[in-house]
Amino acid sequence: MTPPGTWHPFGQALELNQASNVNSLALGGTRLFVSAGNNGQAFFCDPGDADFTVTNLDNLGLHPAVSAKSSAWTGTGWVVGTNRFFFRSAAGQEPWVVTDAGLGSLVWTTFATLERHLVAAFDTPLAAVIRDSDDDGATWQNEETFDGAFVFHLAASGGTVYAARADGLWKRAPGSISVGGEPAPGRLRFALAGPQPFGDRTRVRFELPVAGSAAIDVYDVSGRAVRDRIAGSWSAGSHEVELDARGLAPGVYMAVLSAGGIRDVVRLVHER
Repeated sequence: MTPPGTWHPFGQALELNQASNVNSLALGGTRLFVSAGNNGQAFFCDPGDADFTVTNLDNLGLHPAVSAKSSAWTGTGWVVGTNRFFFRSAAGQEPWVVTDAGLGSLVWTTFATLERHLVAAFDTPLAAVIRDSDDDGATWQNEETFDGAFVFHLAASGGTVYAARADGLWKRAPGSISVGGEPAPGRLRFALAGPQPFGDRTRVRFELPVAGSAAIDVYDVSGRAVRDRIAGSWSAGSHEVELDARGLAPGVYMAVLSAGGIRDVVRLVHER
């Protein structure tokens, strides 16, 4: 039995947001990051904070049935794995960049870091898929698939990666992978081209790593689309488009760029 007074609940925000089921903890610098709940949310606490702050992984609000499973600090940003998508953020809060892992439904996700090198284990109902990244999960290399395996946790030390699996403890020795080769493609980038707040019109700038289709949607804080989608095909490189805000009430909106299965988000502040 635990002696009285040894352990105490911490964080009322978890209970208030139906996130008492804490899946994992991560530390990055002095920030404590919590993966919990089933509404597409995570939580962070900095020194001096009385409670946790909620961060919405899709940048818009509640996303039922999306459960944050684990997170990691890479030294330059945060990564969060869920039961469906993979999220990246430099600050560990909005805006998040969402990427589809391309594996369908996930049971679990776990990470290990080796300086700037990130290793992820994506557990599907049928297999464990191991991937490596040198750019905080923007691109992945060295995919290994283990049928029938389940990875609960990854850890790394001295270049060796350890995997706690349902069938025992496994390790991958240093030098057993090859990272490099062809240069990684550029990242998808999205930003406001003008001042903030803005009036009736503004422009957004985006950069595509490769030529292809892209779309921009604008949502209010409740997740309702408030403007017709801007869609088309563009060459690789930088582009600008205009957003017409006439008729919108003053407030905060989210512009979401979708291209190549990846999304990026820009927070918009509109005033008249």
